[in-house]
Amino acid sequence: MDTKTKTRKNWKFFVHQKSERFLSVLPGILLIIILLISGCWILENHIRQEPIPISGTPQLKEQSRITNCNLNSDCICCDVIKDRNYEKICANKNYMEENNFGCLLAESPYAFCMTHQCKCENNKCTAVEKSTQDVTLTTDKTEYERGDTVKITLKNNLDKPVFYLAGLTYCSTKPYEVYQFFHVQGEEKWLKVMLSPSKCAQVEGAGLPIYTELNAGESIEFTWNPGIWGTTHKISMKYKKSKNIEDLKEIYSNEFTIKEKASDKYKIHLKSRQFVPEPGISDTLKSNLTTTSPKQMHVLLQFYHTPNNNERSELSNLNVTLCGYIPNNAYFASIPTVYLTEIFNLSFIRWIGDILPEDKLSPYIREGKIGDWAINEDGNVCLTILFFKDVSLDKAEQLIESYDGTVNGKAESINALVVAVPQDALMELAKEDSVHWIEQVSPPGTDDITDEESK
Repeated sequence: MDTKTKTRKNWKFFVHQKSERFLSVLPGILLIIILLISGCWILENHIRQEPIPISGTPQLKEQSRITNCNLNSDCICCDVIKDRNYEKICANKNYMEENNFGCLLAESPYAFCMTHQCKCENNKCTAVEKSTQDVTLTTDKTEYERGDTVKITLKNNLDKPVFYLAGLTYCSTKPYEVYQFFHVQGEEKWLKVMLSPSKCAQVEGAGLPIYTELNAGESIEFTWNPGIWGTTHKISMKYKKSKNIEDLKEIYSNEFTIKEKASDKYKIHLKSRQFVPEPGISDTLKSNLTTTSPKQMHVLLQFYHTPNNNERSELSNLNVTLCGYIPNNAYFASIPTVYLTEIFNLSFIRWIGDILPEDKLSPYIREGKIGDWAINEDGNVCLTILFFKDVSLDKAEQLIESYDGTVNGKAESINALVVAVPQDALMELAKEDSVHWIEQVSPPGTDDITDEESK
C-alpha cells in the first residue's frame, strides 16, 4: 500500500468518527436553542400583557415635575405604565375609552401614563379618589309614601364626559325605565312598568336617539311621580362613554319601596266628612253608652285590613253584623253593646265609632236645598229612607208613623221606604239608630226609588 492510499483511508476514518460524534450531540444543541427561544418569547409576552405601575405622582399636562397649579384643568394625575407596545395600545381608541385610559408619554420610551381625575387644592395637584363605579344611579330615599316624588340622580364619576340616552327625536318619554318586583306564578321577577326612550324606536317616525353629555364629576337629577305603589322598585338608565361607541351600558339604581300613606290607608270617606280616626273606641260612643244602654246598636267599625273568612266568623260569634263597606277598611256594623270591649280587643279591629246624624243625610238635605217637587202642599217632605239590612221594614213603618209620617211605597231590595214626614222631623229621624240614609225623592219623570248614594 503506497503512502497516498494510506493517507486517504486515515482521513476518511477521521471524518467518519467526527461525524458520528457531532450527530450524537446535535439533538441536545437543538433542544437548548428551542428552550432559549421559548423563554424569550414567554418573557416578552409577559411584559407586554401585564403592565407594571411605577408611580402615581400628580403631574402637569407637559409631564413636568412641578406640582404647583391654579385650576383643576392645570393638573393631570397618572400612573406610569411600562409596556413595550404602548404605541399600539394608545392607537386602540376603543380599548383606551373602555378602560378609561389617557395616553401621555412618560420618562421611558416604553412607558405611558394612565390618567386619573385631579383637582387643584392649595395650589397643588391632588389625585381625586376614583369611585368604585364609573357612573352611578341613585334615589334620594329607599322608602317612599304614596304621593311622594322620587328624586333620581345620575352621576358621572369618571374624569371625562359620558353620554346618556335622553330620548328620541319626536319621542317625549322619560330617560329612565322603572322596574317593579313581582311574584309571578311562583317565580320572583323584575318587570318593567315604565319604558325608556329606547322603546320609542318601535314607533314609526320616532327619530334618532338623543344623547346628552354629562361632564366629568357632574350629576343630573330627574324626578318620577309614581302612580303605582306597593312592593319594591328600581330605576335603570343607559349611557355610553363616547359618542363613537355604539354599545350602551345599562345601570340600575338602588332598590326602594313605595307604600300607601298611613293617613290614606285608614282615612274613612263619608259624604258628610273624611277623617282618620285614632285607634280605639271613640269618646262620643263611650259617652252615648253611659246615657243609653241599647242591646244592639249601629256603629262605624274599622279594621286594620279587609277581614278574611276566619275573622268574619269571629265577628259572627259575637253577634256582629256587617251592613255595608266604607272606604277605607271600614263598615257600617250592628253590634251588641254588651260585647263592645270584646269586639275591640280582636286583633284585627282598629277603631269603633258612632254614626253621626249628618252622616245619614244627603247633601241636598244637609244644605237645606230640598227641591220643590219633594215638598207637599201640607209642608211634609217626600223622602226615600234606607234602613240597615238587619232592620225589618215592618219596624221601619212603625218608626215613620211615630213621627206622624205616611208610607207611600216600599223597596225591599234595598230595604227602603218612600215616605212623607214633617220637615222639622228630619234631624230627629237621622238620629234614629235604625236609619241608614235619607234623601229626597227623585224629580218627576224619574224613578221614585233610587239606589243608595255612595257615602
